[in-house]
Amino acid sequence: MPRIVALIGDAFYHGVIQIITPTNENYESMRVDYVQRNNEVAGRMLNIVKQIQSNQEVFAACIQCINDQQKAALEDAMKSFQNITVA
Repeated sequence: MPRIVALIGDAFYHGVIQIITPTNENYESMRVDYVQRNNEVAGRMLNIVKQIQSNQEVFAACIQCINDQQKAALEDAMKSFQNITVA
């Protein structure tokens, strides 16, 4: 499980997947279907993290195995995702 959390953290850190909101650069020029698909994938990835987070011992072990950038990226993504709705 730590590897799964690390991969998700990497995906957000490197911008492979991101939470797209109206505050994103070039938001107005993005296609609606792209934004929706991207946010759906991001939501699924974050739901996996939330499932792991529901077991505090397992989540603590996962968090110890990831670097600071991955931790920060996950925190930012989770905060951002709370502020959007996925259609």
